[in-house]
Amino acid sequence: MFRPTKIKHYLARMRQRGFAAEMVLAGSQIDAEKLDNPSYLIDVWQSQKVLSNMIRLTGNDALGFELGQEIEFADFGIVGYALMSSRSMRDVIKLWSSYCHSLVGVMLKIDLEEKPEEWRVTFIEVVPMGSLLRFCVEENLTFGQWIGESVVGQQICYSSVELAYPPPPHRELYRKIFKTDQIVFDAPVSAVNVISPSIEIIAAENKSGELFEICQQYCQQVLRQITAERPLALQVRNHLLRNSGQIPGLDEIARKLNCSTRSLRRHLLAEGVTYQQLVNEFRCDLTKEYLKSSHLTNQEIAFLLGYQDVKAFLRAFKMWTGTTISAYRAGSSGT
Repeated sequence: MFRPTKIKHYLARMRQRGFAAEMVLAGSQIDAEKLDNPSYLIDVWQSQKVLSNMIRLTGNDALGFELGQEIEFADFGIVGYALMSSRSMRDVIKLWSSYCHSLVGVMLKIDLEEKPEEWRVTFIEVVPMGSLLRFCVEENLTFGQWIGESVVGQQICYSSVELAYPPPPHRELYRKIFKTDQIVFDAPVSAVNVISPSIEIIAAENKSGELFEICQQYCQQVLRQITAERPLALQVRNHLLRNSGQIPGLDEIARKLNCSTRSLRRHLLAEGVTYQQLVNEFRCDLTKEYLKSSHLTNQEIAFLLGYQDVKAFLRAFKMWTGTTISAYRAGSSGT
């Protein structure tokens, strides 16, 4: 679970495009009135639903690029202030890796690999994103480039950009935005290889190391608070992960947590989530993983997830993701 900072950014940008918050949040169960509450957290599946809605509403195949180019430091909340105080490109990457998912809602984490002549950043899905992967990569690449260039005051030069999906209709935008002909689609992972600036290059402005440390410490404090505020939901998630072959009922989970069913339900509600919401997110993530890494039929996946009726499973998947399983399979396979 994470803060809905990015959701607020999306609502503002979609409002500029003529789409009301109700349309963007449809089916996500996100409470717009709670978005300014610092203790209000959302799940991955809720964010995925918002992304699906935005793409559907706009019909814009390159929406990820557009929204990435419209980002501002303030759109990242407290993490934005920390990024502004970064003293080097390494600081930027450290902050992104540590806090951008939980405190902002960015759906891709990053991994840094340093080489003698260049450095490489690989983008890692928080959960399998399926057809939404390209949107997330395009958005993250674009605002990541802007943040890095804003901090160090130099243009980022790439030796290559690798994308783990087929070429989109707007493939020429990649060369224009990243200023390289070395754009590789259908790659094993999504990553950028950077020639310059150096990972150690000092920020364009002479920034205070003390300010950076203060901002980072505050981010750590908020992250600890999020974890502390949702301890029961995290325990339930862990039990679901350990029993991925069978979805336990609420009564069974309550027994494992040494509490009554009524108490479990009440405490989860106090944390802003229901057991069914946790199960739905888990089933959605597991379904995507099965579709991505196996050749199981819809009926077999439905059975593994505890559905006796495959039609009910198919309806549930569309509710979770905003797309059908057949469309998801086609997108995952690149057809």
